[in-house]
Amino acid sequence: MAIATRHVIVLCHDFPPNSGIGGRRWGLLARGMADRGWRVHVVKADPLPGADDSPWRDEVKHSNIEVHSLPRGYPQILLHRRRRSFLGSLVDKIRFRLTLAWVRSVYPGTPYDISLGWEPMLLPCLKRITDTHPVQWMFATGAPWDMLRVAALHKKLNPQDALRLWVDFRDPWLLDEPHYGMANLSPQKYKGELAKARAIMDQADVVSGPYQPLLDTFVEAGFLLGERPRPVVLPHYYVPSDSIPTRTLPKDGIIRIVYGGTVYSHTGPALEAMAADLELLRVRQPEIYARFRIDFYTSERSIVERIFANHPEVRAHAGIGLAIAGEVARASWFIILAYNKKNYPTTKYYEFQPLGTPYLHVGESLVEDLIVAENRGLAWRTFIAACIAGKAPDPTQFSQQASPTDSLDHRVGEIEAHIESIG
Repeated sequence: MAIATRHVIVLCHDFPPNSGIGGRRWGLLARGMADRGWRVHVVKADPLPGADDSPWRDEVKHSNIEVHSLPRGYPQILLHRRRRSFLGSLVDKIRFRLTLAWVRSVYPGTPYDISLGWEPMLLPCLKRITDTHPVQWMFATGAPWDMLRVAALHKKLNPQDALRLWVDFRDPWLLDEPHYGMANLSPQKYKGELAKARAIMDQADVVSGPYQPLLDTFVEAGFLLGERPRPVVLPHYYVPSDSIPTRTLPKDGIIRIVYGGTVYSHTGPALEAMAADLELLRVRQPEIYARFRIDFYTSERSIVERIFANHPEVRAHAGIGLAIAGEVARASWFIILAYNKKNYPTTKYYEFQPLGTPYLHVGESLVEDLIVAENRGLAWRTFIAACIAGKAPDPTQFSQQASPTDSLDHRVGEIEAHIESIG
């Protein structure tokens, strides 16, 4: 049952139309809240110059969603790292190093937190919203992390508002995390991150994440979760839609396998093992091998092309956004990649359930057990072993279907239930 209209803040650094997966989770949760009568005040960062729009930009357009976009405080030159090409002269590269050194000297914790420097813009914006509207809850989602500290600071500075703070973590933060520069922090810099986390936990009423092990990392780091802040497992979800493609399997005997999304560097060993399995299949069962067609839709085409260079049936394409649903619906199988230290179902595990295409789990993670237990597909090693033995598994033998409890509306209902119980 929908709650009567209430005002809430959603603090999401890269809310659509910003590019990147970071806005996906709370972009659509905000839409689900708006559909149920909430007035949602979104606070986000300005898009990066020249960046593509999010594929979900139109899905978050709603009369109950008001977006406040703020200038970024983090030096943009530092965003030219990892897979981004660094165009520029030697002077630009020197400027990059000097800027990074300056950030390290000014801010505690990791210098790769892109919400650093946002506080002077963010605090006044939050104050304007809470002074103008009867906001009862603020939802802040990370990464990045420093803006969560600013959200907690706003609550602390304005006790008269009786504002409740719900902090949602999409990714691990404090323990053994290879991203965001955490793995290489000095003891002193790590203490800076712990201090941020302490400030957040002191003010949070709810701390959530898409899977229990993520919440457990805070307990391992020394934080107590209980009545306050309340730990909540808030899994991902799928979005019911009239535009979901109808599942159609061409009767041409082709074994179509599709992947759509990021191919992280640490998935390399799993993909290399997959390539070796295909080589063995080519030797043992050339007729079955000839029926394979594997398509990766990803920005990391070069990784796929390098690993599968000897397999012309494996092709790499540029990402196609929301159109990937049509490709998945026409495929025999959809690949779920195991990600480093992420033993939990990713967004893809949930959002592709309604398409009916069974999953192939590539790599090693606990998600494989869930896929098999729910009869949503197979582990790659089980699948390829059957092929090598001479019989390709039948994709129609799996009960891949959308669970009502994994829908967006059900997930928002879970949020509402927690809010009601807290008051």
